[in-house]
Amino acid sequence: MAQVFTLANAKGVCGKSTVALNLAVCFTRAGYRTLAIDLHQQANLSAALGIDLNELRLTSLPAADRLRG
Repeated sequence: MAQVFTLANAKGVCGKSTVALNLAVCFTRAGYRTLAIDLHQQANLSAALGIDLNELRLTSLPAADRLRG
């Protein structure tokens, strides 16, 4: 059975990406199949996981556009 964990906080710079990264690493090392989704424009979680940000094609999600107003 799949489990979903969501980290959210309206305040910036509170460590959400750091916590998400550490949880993803811990679950992966424990043998769980893990998917970390980075929706932040700065892509800090992606960079921390070793993804070359210069090779990414950034897009805008329609739902995110609606949330911004």
